[in-house]
Amino acid sequence: MSTVTNLVTLGERNAASNRDALVVEARDGCAAFGVDLDFDRLDWDVTKHCPKAAGKAGQKTVLYFATHENGTKKNADERTPLPEPFGSVIKSLVRQQKDGNPSIGADQLNRMINASRYLAPLLADRGYDPCRLVPKDLEDARRAIIDRGGKPATHYRLGQQLEKIVAELNRRHILVFAFTWRNPFRRVANTVRIGKEADKNRGKIVEEEILDELARLSHIVTSDSDRMRMAGVKLFHCAPWRVGEVNTIPDDPWVERQKIGPDGPVFDTEGRPVIRCGIRYWPEKSKDGDIKWIPDAMVEVARSAIDTLIEVSAPARKLARWYEEHIGRAWLPGADEGPNQVYTMAEVADMFGLNRYTAARQWLRTRGVPIDDSARTGFVRRGDLELALLTEWQALEYLTRDRRGLKRSQHLFLTLANLHNYRGTNPCMLGMTTDQHFSDFLSTRGDRPEEREEKRQGQVLSVFERYGSTMADGSPMRCKSHGFRHWLNDIAQRGGMGQHLVARWSGRKEIAQNGEYDHMSGVELAEQGRNLMADGKVMGILADVHNRLSPVERSAFRDNVMETAHVTDLGMCDHNFFSSPCPEFSGDGCGPCENLNVVKGEPKSRQRALQNRDDTAWLLERALEEMHDETEGASNFVEAHTLTLSALERIIAIHDDPAIPEGTWVRVNAESPAQFEGPPLKRQA
Repeated sequence: MSTVTNLVTLGERNAASNRDALVVEARDGCAAFGVDLDFDRLDWDVTKHCPKAAGKAGQKTVLYFATHENGTKKNADERTPLPEPFGSVIKSLVRQQKDGNPSIGADQLNRMINASRYLAPLLADRGYDPCRLVPKDLEDARRAIIDRGGKPATHYRLGQQLEKIVAELNRRHILVFAFTWRNPFRRVANTVRIGKEADKNRGKIVEEEILDELARLSHIVTSDSDRMRMAGVKLFHCAPWRVGEVNTIPDDPWVERQKIGPDGPVFDTEGRPVIRCGIRYWPEKSKDGDIKWIPDAMVEVARSAIDTLIEVSAPARKLARWYEEHIGRAWLPGADEGPNQVYTMAEVADMFGLNRYTAARQWLRTRGVPIDDSARTGFVRRGDLELALLTEWQALEYLTRDRRGLKRSQHLFLTLANLHNYRGTNPCMLGMTTDQHFSDFLSTRGDRPEEREEKRQGQVLSVFERYGSTMADGSPMRCKSHGFRHWLNDIAQRGGMGQHLVARWSGRKEIAQNGEYDHMSGVELAEQGRNLMADGKVMGILADVHNRLSPVERSAFRDNVMETAHVTDLGMCDHNFFSSPCPEFSGDGCGPCENLNVVKGEPKSRQRALQNRDDTAWLLERALEEMHDETEGASNFVEAHTLTLSALERIIAIHDDPAIPEGTWVRVNAESPAQFEGPPLKRQA
């Protein structure tokens, strides 16, 4: 009987050797996540190295190197580990990524792990060896991502991570058959303005009815808990914050600076300096501090919110300073008679804001505090009480640990323990307002009636339910803190604020991210265009025809030629999709189209025009060569590419023309639009 032996090639040996070297290097020669990291564990507790942002609910940050099976389980024993040796390679890439970039967060690392879960099962027939990865595996992973569902933006991020994994394996010569792979998922920009998805996105904006009710409730709430959270809601009205940026504001946030104009410091008509006001904060997605500038109309509201926060948080910040000055001790009211001083259950209940001594006994037992039951009611030692409070103090570190190095006493949203719960406030211990507290304040947990009833019994109610506020149709009032960010961005977009300013005010790194918060419909965009035309901020053939008309005819003209509009990569299109589909719909058909309006100064438009110009110039050269060789039909391509290239050059020239004001809509192509065919328009005498 003959035996078939598979000989190992030199390439396979080298790839396996490089794979093993990577694992050894990451396991023994890398300091990321600490030198005591248990590399072989399925779950890595990286809380110390990737802490959650201050003010976020939840304590631990854990990376699970597991398959999709039981993917929501927090217990590692219920999860299925990534098979070896694939799992060790992914662990190595994650650890070395953190080592090369210590500021990287757990969310980004988890994306690589999540992407790897689509590759692992595809290598089952090759012993789960990443050395034997081939392009077909990536194509199968792409299909698996689509089949699993999710948003297009999630697909794009998973594709990014798969591309990174292949690139790293290539760079380290771990693949037997080296190949390159590019992310097939396109980055999604939210430019959809019609349909169910657009309507759903507009639902993210806080409704006007809720805004009015919050204004009313802001004058009614009385408890420190409600006043503190209502102050945060007021700040949500003043600038487009993320909730984690508000509840980590420092205790000295207010900034006043004189406005500086093109000609230097600005003064009012009476010679007084014009002051602008802002609030110091740390953007969630940046390592550097910044100032959130407040519009003049909202300065008084923002100032009152900060004053309320300073007042309400004063006792907690005072207690925090005491702890910071008395290391190793815990504060208790009354005289300090030493560690052997004893307290009865009733005294403990009184000190900790508990309603009866049985609750005090439960509090002590939960924390393992020894209770001496030789007396009828029982008593505890001061030393044991202080130890329990110090443990609570240390446990609070996860909430206040952040990249700024602030002391706990410098957090403006610091509270006494249980301030936000429906239990007695503990004046001996501290808490902090988290994103969950704001969520509870604005929206009751759970959407099903039985869940809401259960929460009523547990007394976790929104401010609307506690004060009997409902919508006009009787439905419950609820909103999300992020809805205020959508609301203010929508106001800024409708008001014509420049995209640079919108991104800067919102704390974004990329202007393209503004699209997720732009909820204007096509009809509303057209309205904006009509207003610009009425104000003389539109240039081109449309503006020329408009300006030649008599004043009484101009309004009707604007309504007829700009019924709707939508955004393209190159500018604004005013083709009426209600009446007919776009005749030029294609990847590059917008450039020479007579319906295209360039918005002067829009960076995305100029960047795309430059890219398209270079691509079109290259295609034109190839078409000219084919025409020289007398290839049939080549002249048609030469004509089309020449027309497109000329239009793109005009678009770039508009953006680069200093004489055209920023934000002006410019009609690019002078050809008369189809809608003007027919009898000549009446001209102004």
